[in-house]
Amino acid sequence: ASGYPTYVSAGQREAVRSAFLMRPGDTLIVCLPTGSGKSFVAQAPILTRGREGGLTLCIVPTTALVLDQARQMDERLSGRARGASGGGLAWHSDLGPDEKDLIKAAIREGRQGILYCSPEAVTGALLPSLYDAAKRGLFDYLVVDEAHLLSQWGDGFRPAFQMIAGIRRGLLRACAGERFRTILMSATLTTDAIATIDALFGPPETVHMVSSVHLRPEPQYWIHKEPGEAAKQAKVLEAVRHAPRPTILYVTKRSDADEWHRRLYAKGYRRLAKFHGDTPTSERLKIIDEWSRNMIDVIVATSAFGVGIDKSDVRAVIHAAVPETVDRFYQEVGRGGRDGAPAGSLMIYSDKDM
Repeated sequence: ASGYPTYVSAGQREAVRSAFLMRPGDTLIVCLPTGSGKSFVAQAPILTRGREGGLTLCIVPTTALVLDQARQMDERLSGRARGASGGGLAWHSDLGPDEKDLIKAAIREGRQGILYCSPEAVTGALLPSLYDAAKRGLFDYLVVDEAHLLSQWGDGFRPAFQMIAGIRRGLLRACAGERFRTILMSATLTTDAIATIDALFGPPETVHMVSSVHLRPEPQYWIHKEPGEAAKQAKVLEAVRHAPRPTILYVTKRSDADEWHRRLYAKGYRRLAKFHGDTPTSERLKIIDEWSRNMIDVIVATSAFGVGIDKSDVRAVIHAAVPETVDRFYQEVGRGGRDGAPAGSLMIYSDKDM
Protein backbone atom coordinates (compact mmCIF):
# COMPACT_ATOMS: atom_id res chain seq x y z
CA ALA A 1 0.00 0.00 0.00
CA SER A 2 2.95 2.35 0.63
CA GLY A 3 4.39 1.92 -2.86
CA TYR A 4 7.72 0.51 -1.61
CA PRO A 5 8.61 -3.19 -2.04
CA THR A 6 11.09 -3.33 0.88
CA TYR A 7 12.37 -1.33 3.83
CA VAL A 8 15.60 0.65 3.54
CA SER A 9 16.95 -0.80 6.77
CA ALA A 10 15.99 -3.04 9.67
CA GLY A 11 15.82 0.05 11.87
CA GLN A 12 13.34 1.69 9.52
CA ARG A 13 11.19 -1.45 9.55
CA GLU A 14 11.03 -1.50 13.35
CA ALA A 15 10.33 2.24 13.52
CA VAL A 16 7.45 2.05 11.02
CA ARG A 17 5.92 -0.92 12.81
CA SER A 18 6.26 0.84 16.15
CA ALA A 19 4.63 3.98 14.72
CA PHE A 20 1.59 1.97 13.62
CA LEU A 21 1.36 -0.02 16.85
CA MET A 22 2.11 2.62 19.51
CA ARG A 23 -0.61 3.50 22.00
CA PRO A 24 -2.63 6.71 21.64
CA GLY A 25 -0.99 9.59 23.52
CA ASP A 26 2.45 7.92 23.68
CA THR A 27 5.77 9.20 22.35
CA LEU A 28 8.13 7.25 20.08
CA ILE A 29 11.78 8.31 19.74
CA VAL A 30 13.30 7.14 16.45
CA CYS A 31 17.10 7.31 16.26
CA LEU A 32 18.42 6.11 12.89
CA PRO A 33 21.56 7.06 10.95
CA THR A 34 21.31 9.58 8.13
CA GLY A 35 20.12 7.86 4.97
CA SER A 36 18.26 5.11 6.86
CA GLY A 37 14.78 6.27 5.91
CA LYS A 38 13.52 8.23 8.94
CA SER A 39 11.22 10.37 6.80
CA PHE A 40 9.21 7.34 5.72
CA VAL A 41 8.18 6.71 9.32
CA ALA A 42 6.03 9.86 9.16
CA GLN A 43 4.91 9.25 5.59
CA ALA A 44 3.80 5.64 5.97
CA PRO A 45 0.31 6.27 7.48
CA ILE A 46 -0.60 8.73 4.70
CA LEU A 47 0.80 6.53 1.93
CA THR A 48 -1.21 3.64 3.34
CA ARG A 49 -4.61 5.35 3.71
CA GLY A 50 -4.42 8.59 1.69
CA ARG A 51 -5.05 12.14 2.87
CA GLU A 52 -8.62 11.75 4.11
CA GLY A 53 -8.74 11.37 7.89
CA GLY A 54 -6.59 12.56 10.76
CA LEU A 55 -3.67 14.94 10.36
CA THR A 56 0.02 14.03 10.48
CA LEU A 57 1.84 17.25 11.37
CA CYS A 58 5.57 17.17 10.59
CA ILE A 59 7.60 19.89 12.32
CA VAL A 60 10.98 20.45 10.68
CA PRO A 61 13.70 23.01 11.49
CA THR A 62 14.38 24.75 8.18
CA THR A 63 12.39 26.09 5.24
CA ALA A 64 14.64 24.06 2.94
CA LEU A 65 13.55 20.87 4.67
CA VAL A 66 9.88 21.92 4.67
CA LEU A 67 10.02 22.41 0.90
CA ASP A 68 12.09 19.28 0.19
CA GLN A 69 9.99 16.93 2.34
CA ALA A 70 6.75 18.33 0.88
CA ARG A 71 8.10 17.92 -2.66
CA GLN A 72 9.02 14.29 -2.02
CA MET A 73 5.67 13.55 -0.40
CA ASP A 74 3.79 15.21 -3.24
CA GLU A 75 5.64 13.02 -5.73
CA ARG A 76 4.84 9.88 -3.73
CA LEU A 77 1.17 10.81 -3.55
CA SER A 78 1.08 11.49 -7.29
CA GLY A 79 -1.67 9.43 -8.91
CA ARG A 80 -3.53 8.99 -5.62
CA ALA A 81 -6.44 11.04 -4.38
CA ARG A 82 -4.81 14.19 -3.02
CA GLY A 83 -4.50 17.88 -4.06
CA ALA A 84 -8.21 18.51 -4.71
CA SER A 85 -9.20 17.44 -1.22
CA GLY A 86 -6.64 19.37 0.84
CA GLY A 87 -4.24 22.26 0.75
CA GLY A 88 -0.56 22.26 -0.17
CA LEU A 89 1.77 20.07 1.83
CA ALA A 90 4.18 22.85 2.91
CA TRP A 91 3.45 25.81 5.17
CA HIS A 92 5.93 28.65 4.75
CA SER A 93 6.09 32.43 4.81
CA ASP A 94 5.69 32.92 1.05
CA LEU A 95 2.22 31.37 0.95
CA GLY A 96 -0.56 33.81 0.17
CA PRO A 97 -3.53 34.38 2.50
CA ASP A 98 -5.84 32.24 0.35
CA GLU A 99 -3.37 29.34 0.33
CA LYS A 100 -3.00 29.52 4.10
CA ASP A 101 -6.77 29.66 4.59
CA LEU A 102 -7.18 26.58 2.39
CA ILE A 103 -4.68 24.61 4.50
CA LYS A 104 -6.27 25.70 7.79
CA ALA A 105 -9.73 24.75 6.56
CA ALA A 106 -8.46 21.36 5.36
CA ILE A 107 -6.90 20.70 8.80
CA ARG A 108 -10.16 21.52 10.57
CA GLU A 109 -12.19 19.30 8.23
CA GLY A 110 -9.87 16.27 8.10
CA ARG A 111 -8.84 16.73 4.47
CA GLN A 112 -5.21 17.82 4.83
CA GLY A 113 -3.65 14.45 5.68
CA ILE A 114 -0.07 15.65 6.14
CA LEU A 115 1.58 19.04 6.53
CA TYR A 116 5.22 20.11 6.84
CA CYS A 117 5.93 23.30 8.78
CA SER A 118 8.31 25.07 11.16
CA PRO A 119 7.92 25.14 14.95
CA GLU A 120 7.12 28.85 14.71
CA ALA A 121 4.08 28.05 12.53
CA VAL A 122 2.82 25.60 15.17
CA THR A 123 3.19 28.15 17.97
CA GLY A 124 1.59 30.85 15.81
CA ALA A 125 -0.75 30.87 12.83
CA LEU A 126 -1.58 27.16 12.74
CA LEU A 127 -2.41 26.72 16.42
CA PRO A 128 -6.18 27.48 16.34
CA SER A 129 -6.68 25.04 13.44
CA LEU A 130 -4.73 22.35 15.29
CA TYR A 131 -6.91 22.76 18.39
CA ASP A 132 -10.03 22.48 16.22
CA ALA A 133 -8.69 19.28 14.63
CA ALA A 134 -7.82 17.82 18.05
CA LYS A 135 -11.28 18.61 19.45
CA ARG A 136 -12.87 16.86 16.46
CA GLY A 137 -10.65 13.77 16.73
CA LEU A 138 -8.87 14.63 13.47
CA PHE A 139 -5.26 14.67 14.71
CA ASP A 140 -3.31 11.40 14.30
CA TYR A 141 0.44 12.09 14.57
CA LEU A 142 2.68 14.91 15.75
CA VAL A 143 6.14 14.36 14.24
CA VAL A 144 9.28 16.35 15.09
CA ASP A 145 12.11 15.74 12.62
CA GLU A 146 15.72 16.44 13.69
CA ALA A 147 14.50 16.23 17.30
CA HIS A 148 18.01 16.74 18.75
CA LEU A 149 17.40 20.44 18.05
CA LEU A 150 14.80 20.47 20.84
CA SER A 151 17.71 20.77 23.26
CA GLN A 152 20.38 22.35 21.03
CA TRP A 153 18.23 25.20 19.71
CA GLY A 154 15.36 25.36 22.17
CA ASP A 155 17.56 26.45 25.09
CA GLY A 156 18.20 29.85 23.50
CA PHE A 157 18.06 30.17 19.72
CA ARG A 158 14.53 29.63 18.32
CA PRO A 159 12.73 28.86 21.62
CA ALA A 160 9.65 27.71 19.67
CA PHE A 161 11.32 24.28 19.62
CA GLN A 162 10.86 23.79 23.35
CA MET A 163 7.41 25.38 23.23
CA ILE A 164 6.33 22.38 21.14
CA ALA A 165 6.19 20.19 24.25
CA GLY A 166 3.80 22.52 26.09
CA ILE A 167 1.61 22.96 23.03
CA ARG A 168 1.52 19.18 22.63
CA ARG A 169 0.23 18.78 26.18
CA GLY A 170 -2.51 21.32 25.52
CA LEU A 171 -3.52 19.61 22.29
CA LEU A 172 -3.60 16.21 24.01
CA ARG A 173 -5.97 17.61 26.64
CA ALA A 174 -8.18 18.99 23.87
CA CYS A 175 -8.46 15.67 22.03
CA ALA A 176 -11.90 14.15 21.60
CA GLY A 177 -11.68 10.39 21.86
CA GLU A 178 -8.38 8.79 20.86
CA ARG A 179 -5.35 10.99 21.44
CA PHE A 180 -2.69 11.59 18.80
CA ARG A 181 0.71 9.90 18.85
CA THR A 182 4.04 11.75 18.95
CA ILE A 183 7.14 10.71 16.97
CA LEU A 184 10.53 12.37 17.55
CA MET A 185 13.17 11.55 14.92
CA SER A 186 16.92 12.18 14.75
CA ALA A 187 20.23 10.69 13.68
CA THR A 188 22.20 12.33 16.48
CA LEU A 189 20.53 11.99 19.86
CA THR A 190 22.93 12.26 22.79
CA THR A 191 22.22 11.04 26.31
CA ASP A 192 21.52 14.63 27.37
CA ALA A 193 19.13 15.16 24.46
CA ILE A 194 17.21 11.99 25.35
CA ALA A 195 16.98 13.16 28.97
CA THR A 196 15.58 16.49 27.77
CA ILE A 197 13.02 14.71 25.60
CA ASP A 198 11.99 12.46 28.50
CA ALA A 199 11.42 15.53 30.65
CA LEU A 200 9.50 17.43 27.96
CA PHE A 201 7.46 14.59 26.47
CA GLY A 202 7.04 12.21 29.43
CA PRO A 203 6.05 10.70 31.74
CA PRO A 204 8.75 8.08 31.09
CA GLU A 205 6.34 5.14 30.90
CA THR A 206 4.76 6.71 27.79
CA VAL A 207 8.07 7.26 25.98
CA HIS A 208 9.46 4.45 23.81
CA MET A 209 12.55 4.30 21.63
CA VAL A 210 13.70 2.56 18.45
CA SER A 211 17.43 3.00 17.92
CA SER A 212 19.70 1.56 15.27
CA VAL A 213 22.67 3.90 15.49
CA HIS A 214 25.95 3.13 13.76
CA LEU A 215 28.59 5.03 11.83
CA ARG A 216 27.74 4.81 8.17
CA PRO A 217 30.43 3.09 6.09
CA GLU A 218 30.06 5.24 2.95
CA PRO A 219 31.87 8.49 3.94
CA GLN A 220 35.66 8.55 3.99
CA TYR A 221 36.96 11.33 6.25
CA TRP A 222 39.88 13.68 5.70
CA ILE A 223 40.82 16.73 7.78
CA HIS A 224 43.46 19.20 6.62
CA LYS A 225 44.87 22.31 8.31
CA GLU A 226 46.44 25.25 6.46
CA PRO A 227 48.56 27.94 8.16
CA GLY A 228 46.50 30.90 6.94
CA GLU A 229 43.36 32.00 5.09
CA ALA A 230 45.00 32.46 1.69
CA ALA A 231 46.46 28.94 1.77
CA LYS A 232 43.12 27.55 2.96
CA GLN A 233 41.22 29.22 0.12
CA ALA A 234 43.68 27.82 -2.42
CA LYS A 235 43.30 24.33 -0.95
CA VAL A 236 39.49 24.54 -0.97
CA LEU A 237 39.52 25.62 -4.63
CA GLU A 238 41.80 22.69 -5.43
CA ALA A 239 39.48 20.31 -3.55
CA VAL A 240 36.36 21.57 -5.35
CA ARG A 241 38.16 21.26 -8.70
CA HIS A 242 39.01 17.59 -8.10
CA ALA A 243 35.96 16.48 -6.10
CA PRO A 244 33.51 14.08 -7.75
CA ARG A 245 30.10 15.54 -8.49
CA PRO A 246 27.62 16.35 -7.03
CA THR A 247 29.50 18.28 -4.30
CA ILE A 248 28.38 20.40 -1.36
CA LEU A 249 30.72 23.10 -0.04
CA TYR A 250 29.72 24.04 3.52
CA VAL A 251 30.55 27.26 5.35
CA THR A 252 29.20 28.65 8.63
CA LYS A 253 28.34 32.25 7.65
CA ARG A 254 26.00 33.64 5.00
CA SER A 255 28.64 36.18 3.96
CA ASP A 256 31.12 33.33 3.42
CA ALA A 257 28.60 31.50 1.24
CA ASP A 258 28.18 34.63 -0.89
CA GLU A 259 31.95 35.07 -1.16
CA TRP A 260 32.65 31.44 -2.07
CA HIS A 261 29.88 31.50 -4.65
CA ARG A 262 31.44 34.61 -6.26
CA ARG A 263 34.89 33.04 -6.08
CA LEU A 264 33.80 29.81 -7.78
CA TYR A 265 31.77 31.65 -10.41
CA ALA A 266 34.85 33.73 -11.24
CA LYS A 267 36.78 30.47 -11.72
CA GLY A 268 34.31 29.38 -14.39
CA TYR A 269 31.85 27.21 -12.47
CA ARG A 270 28.37 27.56 -13.96
CA ARG A 271 26.43 24.52 -12.69
CA LEU A 272 26.63 26.26 -9.33
CA ALA A 273 24.20 27.45 -6.64
CA LYS A 274 24.30 28.96 -3.17
CA PHE A 275 21.87 28.29 -0.36
CA HIS A 276 21.64 30.06 3.00
CA GLY A 277 19.14 31.62 5.39
CA ASP A 278 18.54 34.68 3.20
CA THR A 279 17.80 32.71 0.03
CA PRO A 280 14.19 33.54 -1.02
CA THR A 281 11.67 30.69 -0.93
CA SER A 282 11.13 30.81 -4.69
CA GLU A 283 14.88 30.46 -5.25
CA ARG A 284 15.07 27.64 -2.68
CA LEU A 285 12.37 25.72 -4.54
CA LYS A 286 14.24 26.20 -7.81
CA ILE A 287 17.56 25.08 -6.30
CA ILE A 288 16.05 22.00 -4.62
CA ASP A 289 14.33 21.01 -7.86
CA GLU A 290 17.45 21.49 -10.00
CA TRP A 291 19.62 19.73 -7.39
CA SER A 292 17.29 16.73 -7.40
CA ARG A 293 17.38 16.61 -11.24
CA ASN A 294 21.21 16.74 -11.43
CA MET A 295 21.27 20.21 -13.00
CA ILE A 296 23.65 21.53 -10.31
CA ASP A 297 27.16 20.19 -9.70
CA VAL A 298 28.22 22.29 -6.71
CA ILE A 299 26.16 23.92 -3.97
CA VAL A 300 27.75 26.43 -1.60
CA ALA A 301 25.69 26.31 1.58
CA THR A 302 25.33 27.07 5.25
CA SER A 303 23.49 24.85 7.71
CA ALA A 304 20.23 26.10 6.16
CA PHE A 305 20.89 23.35 3.59
CA GLY A 306 22.33 20.93 6.11
CA VAL A 307 19.48 19.14 7.83
CA GLY A 308 17.55 16.46 6.04
CA ILE A 309 17.85 17.51 2.38
CA ASP A 310 17.62 14.24 0.51
CA LYS A 311 19.70 13.54 -2.59
CA SER A 312 21.04 10.02 -2.75
CA ASP A 313 24.11 10.42 -4.98
CA VAL A 314 26.12 13.26 -3.38
CA ARG A 315 29.72 12.17 -3.78
CA ALA A 316 31.64 14.84 -1.84
CA VAL A 317 31.02 17.10 1.15
CA ILE A 318 33.69 19.75 1.71
CA HIS A 319 33.81 21.97 4.79
CA ALA A 320 35.64 25.28 4.35
CA ALA A 321 35.12 26.00 8.05
CA VAL A 322 34.70 24.09 11.30
CA PRO A 323 31.00 23.44 12.07
CA GLU A 324 29.65 24.69 15.40
CA THR A 325 29.02 21.19 16.80
CA VAL A 326 29.92 17.58 16.10
CA ASP A 327 26.22 16.87 15.53
CA ARG A 328 26.08 19.49 12.79
CA PHE A 329 29.21 18.07 11.17
CA TYR A 330 27.68 14.57 11.21
CA GLN A 331 24.40 15.84 9.78
CA GLU A 332 26.15 17.72 6.98
CA VAL A 333 28.51 14.87 6.11
CA GLY A 334 25.41 12.68 6.09
CA ARG A 335 24.25 14.38 2.89
CA GLY A 336 26.84 12.26 1.07
CA GLY A 337 26.68 8.61 0.03
CA ARG A 338 23.02 8.04 0.81
CA ASP A 339 22.80 5.63 -2.15
CA GLY A 340 25.24 3.27 -0.44
CA ALA A 341 28.16 4.17 -2.72
CA PRO A 342 31.40 5.73 -1.40
CA ALA A 343 31.52 9.46 -0.65
CA GLY A 344 34.23 11.81 0.54
CA SER A 345 34.22 14.18 3.51
CA LEU A 346 36.99 16.80 3.58
CA MET A 347 37.36 19.54 6.19
CA ILE A 348 39.88 22.28 5.42
CA TYR A 349 40.51 24.84 8.14
CA SER A 350 43.00 27.38 9.48
CA ASP A 351 43.67 28.87 12.90
CA LYS A 352 41.12 31.61 12.13
CA ASP A 353 38.34 28.98 12.18
CA MET A 354 39.12 27.77 15.69
